Amino acid sequence: MEPTAEREDPVRPDADRTIARLLDAEWLTAAEAAAYAGNVGLSTIREACNRNELRHVRIGGTRRGPIRTRKEWVTEWLHRWTRGGDGV
Repeated sequence: MEPTAEREDPVRPDADRTIARLLDAEWLTAAEAAAYAGNVGLSTIREACNRNELRHVRIGGTRRGPIRTRKEWVTEWLHRWTRGGDGV
């Protein structure tokens, strides 16, 4: 039997490539932004974009076009929701 560490994930055989792409991507899809934000719901990202709470672009310029955002924009959006602590 083949060692477990060397077998590919049968559910997501491209998981390593997906993670590498997310880490290196300049622009994130809505799904990637949701994962980057700590696995928040995709609908949360879409809703934040629709409300113009999360900086983003819409491909094609239409309200229903695909969403693209950047890691730093997602981070800024998350910081707006920071609570507690000493505010540092």
